[in-house]
Amino acid sequence: MSVLNIERYRQKNGDDILKVILKPTKNFPDGYFYADACDEELVRSYTWCLKSQKKPYVVADSYQTLRFHREKKHNLLGYYPDYINHVNGIEFDNVNQNLDKVSQQQNIWCAPSKGYWIIRKSFQPEIAVNSQHIHAKCTRTEVEACQIAYQLEVDHEDYMYSFLKDRRKDIDILDLERTGQISEDEAVYRHVLRYADNAWYLYRYNLFEYYKDNNIPIPVYAIDDEGFMTHHITGQRLYPL
Repeated sequence: MSVLNIERYRQKNGDDILKVILKPTKNFPDGYFYADACDEELVRSYTWCLKSQKKPYVVADSYQTLRFHREKKHNLLGYYPDYINHVNGIEFDNVNQNLDKVSQQQNIWCAPSKGYWIIRKSFQPEIAVNSQHIHAKCTRTEVEACQIAYQLEVDHEDYMYSFLKDRRKDIDILDLERTGQISEDEAVYRHVLRYADNAWYLYRYNLFEYYKDNNIPIPVYAIDDEGFMTHHITGQRLYPL
């Protein structure tokens, strides 16, 4: 059994959460990960650390590399699934609500994408489904391409990337939720507000209903001579990825 520094929290939804302080490594001297309280036996069975800057999966510091999220799912399912998606994009957030057993194709779908290509000064909406490219007719503006790309995903994907759940650039908001300081709804709201003045997100991920329900003003944008969405004052293009 390993000796670990474990902090315990209760989320606003009542879930008991462990924040596990990891063994320091050169790249991650201050690493940690989240797990459910019911995972404590697994947590204490190994010494865990982070080993990759590109994909900071939590792994066991032993001769045989064991990934925490895979061992956790094995304990739940009785077998190792081929693919596990971290819904919010944070590989060290290993609570039940953030781990989905998915197919290879579904695992690909969960990543954010622009949703279109630039072809001869036009925008062609396109998504990839089972190694095939599904596309629509070219449009003259980026905003149209964003809207069409979203609809293609709705029509052809059975597992979609969720902008509302993405925390890749919002670890501080995730920490507040996991440690019980704010609710999941408040976490989503704070996340959206950080991007609410960029109309590209609104049209690419069809956030109109969320904006309306939460009284968030619709952001203003302009279209430049090449059809790109731009800031209405500075003229800077809005595409963020």
